[in-house]
Amino acid sequence: MGAPRAGDAAVAGRNRTVGVRFPGTEGPDVEATAEQVAGEAARIIAEVLEVPEAPLGENFYDVGGTSLQAIRICARVGRDLGIKAAAESVFDSETLGDFCAGVAAAAQKDAGGRPASGGNVV
Repeated sequence: MGAPRAGDAAVAGRNRTVGVRFPGTEGPDVEATAEQVAGEAARIIAEVLEVPEAPLGENFYDVGGTSLQAIRICARVGRDLGIKAAAESVFDSETLGDFCAGVAAAAQKDAGGRPASGGNVV
């Protein structure tokens, strides 16, 4: 069994849809599954780390991640997905897959359309 790939992040509520802004889409929010949101976060990580696929089973430090890269990841998550994320969440996540799952969870909205996380912060 190989290392997890970008689409393999374990995300609670995979089949539930969440409101998230994807690059190149009209309007502020698009319905997406939590799995799609986690996949987009993984894509961002791979681009920032300049690797073909995000090493989701690895810790950020173990892949040689720097504080500047963590800040860039969070800035891109905010810009591309409209989800506020703090660099500390990248550092504190046991694996990069856990960070992606946290981004997906933060995107979920309650029945009133408000971010379920109380401010969309990872």
